[in-house]
Amino acid sequence: MIALRKTLPVAVAAILLGGCAAYHPVPLAQLPVGGPVRVQVSNEAYQALPRISDLTGQRYEGTLVRRSDAEVVLHIPIAPGNPLGQNLHIPTNGILVGEIRTVSKPRTFLAVALGAGVFVAAIMSTTNHGPQVAPIPDNTSRDEAFTGAVGRALLSFPVP
Repeated sequence: MIALRKTLPVAVAAILLGGCAAYHPVPLAQLPVGGPVRVQVSNEAYQALPRISDLTGQRYEGTLVRRSDAEVVLHIPIAPGNPLGQNLHIPTNGILVGEIRTVSKPRTFLAVALGAGVFVAAIMSTTNHGPQVAPIPDNTSRDEAFTGAVGRALLSFPVP
């Protein structure tokens, strides 16, 4: 139960924050130079391009370095967020779809609101208000009250 309580907020945040942005198709002439883009290439173009990774398939994601009528040059990082990578020259006649990344304001707002709710719920669930102890009756000595409290604690202790 503790592991679920610790990992659930992280999993929810990862799922929600991953949905804040999406790729939308645009004409090649509208791909922004210096911006994040994704292109899907034809089978013929894919066969002619050098293999960057077995995971990319026919879709390449990176930063648009240069665009001309003959080719598009993408900088493909070796790992997400890493500036090191290689430039990939893709002929424009081999590109099926060009896409740009845009941020969805409603999804981002929803993700932030739900993330804040999860955070508040996590804080509230860990807040300890202390044990609820009944006051000692006037006709009971402190020793009897202590013995009674210890006895109740031992009797309520779960036995595996």
